[in-house]
Amino acid sequence: MSSKASAVVMMALPLPRPGRSALPITRARPVPRRRGRGRTPRNPQEALPPLSMPGPTLVGRGAADIRYDYGHRPWADAPAGARMPGRSAPPHPRPVREERGGAGGPFREVAMPTLYGRETERSVLHRLVGELAGGRGGAALLEGEPGIGKTGLLGDACDHARRHGCSVRAAAAEEFASRRPFALFTRALGIDPAEPAPHGRDRTPEGAESALADRVVEAAERLAAAHPLVLACDDLQWADWSSAAVLHRLARSAATTPLLLLLCFRPAPRPPGLARLRRALAAAGAPYLRVGPLTAEDARRMAADLLGGPLDARTRERVDAAGGHPVFVEELVRGPEGSGPVAAGLPASVNEAILARIGLLEDPSLDVLRYAAAFDAPFGLADLALVTGRDVPALLDLLRDPIALGVLTEAGDRYAFRHDLLREAVYGATPRPIRAALHTHIGRVLAEQDRDALTVASHLNRGASPGDPEVVTWLVRASDDTRDHAPGAAAELMERAVAVAGTDSPRRRPLRRRLLHLQVEAGALDEAVGLGESMLAERPPAPEEESVRRAVAEARLWQGRFADAAAMLAPLVAGESNAGSGPGGSLLAAWYAFLQAWLDPTGADPLVDGALSSGATDREARYFALVADASRQMIRGRLSYAADQAAAAGSILLEMHRREQAVRWLPPMKHLCAADRYTEVADRLRHPLWQRGRHQPLRQSILAAMHYTRGEWDDASAAAETAIAAADDLDSAWGSRSDTVCVRGLVAIGRGRLDDAERVAADAAPADLAAQSVAAQLDQALGRRKAAEERIAAARKQLLAEPLSRHLLRDTWTVWLPVCLEAGDHAMAESIAASVAGLADTAGVPSAAAAGLFARGLVAGDPDALTAAVEEYRHTPRIVELAQCREAAGGALAGRGHRDDAREHLRAAAESYERMGAARHAARVDAALRELGVCRGRRGPRRRPETGWESLTATERAVAELVWRGLLYREIGERLFISRRTVETHVLHMFAKLGVNSRRELAEVVRAHTTS
Repeated sequence: MSSKASAVVMMALPLPRPGRSALPITRARPVPRRRGRGRTPRNPQEALPPLSMPGPTLVGRGAADIRYDYGHRPWADAPAGARMPGRSAPPHPRPVREERGGAGGPFREVAMPTLYGRETERSVLHRLVGELAGGRGGAALLEGEPGIGKTGLLGDACDHARRHGCSVRAAAAEEFASRRPFALFTRALGIDPAEPAPHGRDRTPEGAESALADRVVEAAERLAAAHPLVLACDDLQWADWSSAAVLHRLARSAATTPLLLLLCFRPAPRPPGLARLRRALAAAGAPYLRVGPLTAEDARRMAADLLGGPLDARTRERVDAAGGHPVFVEELVRGPEGSGPVAAGLPASVNEAILARIGLLEDPSLDVLRYAAAFDAPFGLADLALVTGRDVPALLDLLRDPIALGVLTEAGDRYAFRHDLLREAVYGATPRPIRAALHTHIGRVLAEQDRDALTVASHLNRGASPGDPEVVTWLVRASDDTRDHAPGAAAELMERAVAVAGTDSPRRRPLRRRLLHLQVEAGALDEAVGLGESMLAERPPAPEEESVRRAVAEARLWQGRFADAAAMLAPLVAGESNAGSGPGGSLLAAWYAFLQAWLDPTGADPLVDGALSSGATDREARYFALVADASRQMIRGRLSYAADQAAAAGSILLEMHRREQAVRWLPPMKHLCAADRYTEVADRLRHPLWQRGRHQPLRQSILAAMHYTRGEWDDASAAAETAIAAADDLDSAWGSRSDTVCVRGLVAIGRGRLDDAERVAADAAPADLAAQSVAAQLDQALGRRKAAEERIAAARKQLLAEPLSRHLLRDTWTVWLPVCLEAGDHAMAESIAASVAGLADTAGVPSAAAAGLFARGLVAGDPDALTAAVEEYRHTPRIVELAQCREAAGGALAGRGHRDDAREHLRAAAESYERMGAARHAARVDAALRELGVCRGRRGPRRRPETGWESLTATERAVAELVWRGLLYREIGERLFISRRTVETHVLHMFAKLGVNSRRELAEVVRAHTTS
């Protein structure tokens, strides 16, 4: 070091501490340099001195076992307890790539010693690792302030996992990369968002994002299939929205996969995605560990080990003043020079203590550190040399002292601050204008090097001034680059572009319009509606108004708010707004006709007829015209015709897909279900086009209703639970709520699980006629007669409104009519029966004719009508209604004295109920048979047990065999034509039935039964 640099230098770096003046950083003694500083190194690693002064957060119980880690997560497969010759403590490890489980990101893992004062947390994490080694997955949450020891606990748990034969993958989110989609898994699992999906490319942004999320989940499952997998994620408070959403899915997957999620984060900030993940894991019972300060005793023991001997009174006082913060204890004990406790006044915070260490550096080194702190950690030497204008040898010379002081450390082929607190101290102590100038300079330099738009925009954004057109341009480019695989991240970038542009910019209107459409694509529907309404309040020009109204209407449609969507489009259709018809007028008219067909089937006739006769060449417009026609005809009871139109609409979507056009909509499957065309429904829903994306809740709820009607109650329950899981993952339940409530509630009532049914009925929306029918049936089952009567009264208007009542009663009358009869409301029962019978005249579907006979016979107690209905039902797929009709026919025949015929029908009903697992219904029929002198005993089909191998359904056994053969969930789903989520649901059901907790144990059960 030069003589000038050897002098005491004063440098003021302001600290953001209220009520305090800027802290002067005093360099009391220079850092000694080695000779030969002018020699040009052969490679960057050779130029760096050994790391002789690691910084603290992790401390062993004995001096020989101490390892200090300033928290840059150097987790890899270093052997436990590794030592270097001549050192009493392990050196800071060189990062290596995790080998087990296939290629991954740059994850580093070191052997972690015993931690001070963390016995409780360690015992919880070690228990979870032990369960993981046995094949059982799980999750744990660790919250604590920076530097408190969360990273140390992660490292200790990862080391423990490796000793138990587990694979480890780890990564940390970065503050400056929080808008980079899937950034966490790009590092943790080696996923490249830019690569096309191996199972087919999605042509819609939301579909592409869903496909990428599937790739992440499958990559984790594939690694876990080879070895139980620990996925350790640190600093999740900076995680991007996409990564947080995928973690939500992985947490669900951990219930059936040998995957352990260890998730660390600070108390603040709390982005919505992380908050939702925390709530979900807490509800699932995942351990929530709040990592607090060390006790005074643990802090003193730590300090004594650091100093290699007992503490004197002054040092104990200083250690106690650190408040149990491990980094603060280290800085106070070692001092900025690493030679013992600080002799000067006690620093007021850990930041001051850290800055005291940094204050030993020369100005050129500090300048380089400022640039380094502005990069996403870790940073490359080439990038740092580029932005500082220095060549690599000169840069390495300036980095010697920061490395020697334990400020910087190696991170693979890069460098990083030893702990986030160090980077934050340097970054925060740099005045704000200088930080902005640094980021602007870095962004422009990287732009000249043709770096990706997101990286350039990230830096320019942090240095942006209001109205800066350069920053806006780069943010828009980054949004465009991101949209195809992560519309949520693209929307955030566009939102920032709008903010930077300012209110007076001429670019503000088009930017806001693009933001609106991105929010709709990303599923941020409430935000989209709010933005769109604020834009309309400004009276935009005609083309913009039409674009905005369409986007808001689409958001309302996805929310299931058809009336609001129609109201948004009505001014365009009526010509009352500033907008003209526009180039998409045929699509607009068809879309509006579709909405009105549901809201006002009679009044919508001119709109629907006009959309059908327009001869539109736009396939999407033709699709909506056909769906509008199908919907109005289904509501009027013309079920066969409606199904034909719906099938034609679905064919248009497939044609669009073949022509490589984006397909955003699901085929109108409910129209086909109403006509009992279930085989066609199943075939359509198996198409890969509708296997992912925002359609999943609706798709699975349709399957749940179909399986329920056909008497496949186990599959119905699995599909309903999958719909709920998909809605939870997507944070949207459009179109699925009613069907899932009905299926889950009716199955629970039929199987006698009334407590479960009550929990389901609590989710019934007051205006949801189908869900309220389940709640009314439950009220009667629990003896709450008055509550059931109140529900009937509340539903009376909807039940009697023609022609809508025919549509509403198509799948709910078998619940409402018996409820009304039991409540003594015969007038309502007769009205329902009349509506159902009227449907038989127009439907053109055998089951509708059967339903008309069933309803009339049930109200009149007419055995002839009921037995005729049984014969009609025998030729339909509606197995549940057939069983109910047989039960009613048996009761009516017994009342007329036809005991033999009654026994035949009741036996058949009981057998059907038992095949469904409807124990409560079967018990009711058995009671009726006993009154007729029949005790079925062993003569009927053997009731399937609720636990053990024999309790598994055919689908569950098929899934179990493929799990035993080692297939991934996606591969199992492809073989059985079900979704990956449905496979997970079946596996969870098998765990409960077989009393196992892991796929390994499930495979052992399958192997035992297969070999025997």
